[in-house]
Order: sequence, then C-alpha cells, then structure tokens
Amino acid sequence: MKKLDKNLLTWFIRELLHLEKDITIISYDGVIHLDVKGTDFYLFIKSLTYAGNPYPQNTTRAQLPRREEFKGIKASDSIFLFLGYDEVNEVFACWDPNRTKERLNEKQYVSFFSRLNLQESVRLGNIVEASLQNDFKYVLFKINDLAYFLLHIKEYFPSIKILSETYSISNASSGILLKIEDDSSVRLFIDEQIENDSEISNLSLISNCMNEFGEFYNKLSLKDWFKLVSQYREKKIKSSLDYESDFFNDSICLVSEPDTSPSDDY
Repeated sequence: MKKLDKNLLTWFIRELLHLEKDITIISYDGVIHLDVKGTDFYLFIKSLTYAGNPYPQNTTRAQLPRREEFKGIKASDSIFLFLGYDEVNEVFACWDPNRTKERLNEKQYVSFFSRLNLQESVRLGNIVEASLQNDFKYVLFKINDLAYFLLHIKEYFPSIKILSETYSISNASSGILLKIEDDSSVRLFIDEQIENDSEISNLSLISNCMNEFGEFYNKLSLKDWFKLVSQYREKKIKSSLDYESDFFNDSICLVSEPDTSPSDDY
C-alpha cells in the first residue's frame, strides 16, 4: 500500500475545508484543530497499511502513537477523531470517537483495524458503516466527503457530545433534510421528474431541488443534495428490481408447478 504524504494530504484538507462556512481551521500542525459549528474537533491521521507480517490480504490497520499533546485533548470535552487513510482508494476510516479517545496514550501504539474490501467499495457521497468483532464501530468515506462527515457526524456516532444540536435534526425547520423520504413534497417532486424523464441526470435533479427547496433547506450544501438524491434514486432502482425479480419468480412458479388438485375427468 502507498505511503502517506502527510504534507500533501494536510494541504488538500485545508483546501477542502476552508470554503465550508460552518468549519474553521484553527491549526494544522501535527494534529488538525477545527471548530465545527462551535465544537472543538481534533483530527489525527495515519496511514492504513496491511496488518502484521506475513500480511493478511484483507486486514488493514492504522496505529495511534503515544503523544504528549494528546494529554490535554484526552482531558478536554473536545471530539478526537483518529482517521486512517487509504491513499490508493482515497478513503478515510474513522473509528468510534468516544472509544478512540479513551485509548489515547494507553500504549506506545494502539492499533485500529479495517477491511481492505470495504475500503475499495466506498463511493463518493456514500458513507459505509462497519464494525469489528468486538463491536467497535467505524465508518469509511471518500476524502472529498470529509466536510459532510464532520457536519453530520452525529448521524453515525450518536453518543458524541456536541454543542450544537443542529446535528440531531427532528424537523424540517432546522434547514436540513436527512433523507428525501422525510419530506413528502421533495419526494413527490423528484418522483414526478423521474416519471416524466427516466433518463434525467442526478445533476439535473439536484439543481431542480435546490431551485425549488433551497430557501427552505438553507443549510444543505451541494454535497448534501448530491448524497440525498443519489441515495434516494438508488433505493428506487433497487426497489423496482426487487419487485421485478419477485414477479418473475412468482410467474415461474405458476408455470412450472403441476396441478395436483382432484380432476373431474376421471
């Protein structure tokens, strides 16, 4: 696996995050310090590499070292994220922040594990949830989805403590939509466009949704709409394929099964 170029990665993260109005970069020397809607976040990044020797083909790990600067972070209310980076697939793995923070400076190195096949399966706009054998939850996402993950982290790790409860959205007045199905107006709006033009692109759907509902859902970014629309459309396609498959199987059964009911011919 490729070795992490930390300077290049830090530069890319700065470029990626500095345009987000709800994220402020405080410092990026070793540990990246962010303000995300009023909550302190610390990001520490290490390479995801093959675990052990001889190398198991599908097991990867990132090793969290002991650091003097971690003492203050561990004693604070800040959120600490340990990110393992797969440079080949441009994917981050992030382990449960609460359990990760508890393990800060426990040993010279603490290993956090992932699976290569999951890293390879991640697609832009799709955060993959996984867990290890000890029920240690982690998520995987593309580097370009880092801002989205930070702004919606409570969806994936509900137990973390944050200052702004806008992460836990219970109604549309917050300006954020968690999924298309939560608003029947948005859902019907998208369904109608797909029915009128089955080949309509996701980009067109996103543009139309932002024009129609952008003022109401004013906290959704382009990336947010991209994820919402893409996931909803994938669900519709899967639902349609499942229905067709069930219908086909039922039809086969109707044709192939012999009639064993009593007959009046004999």
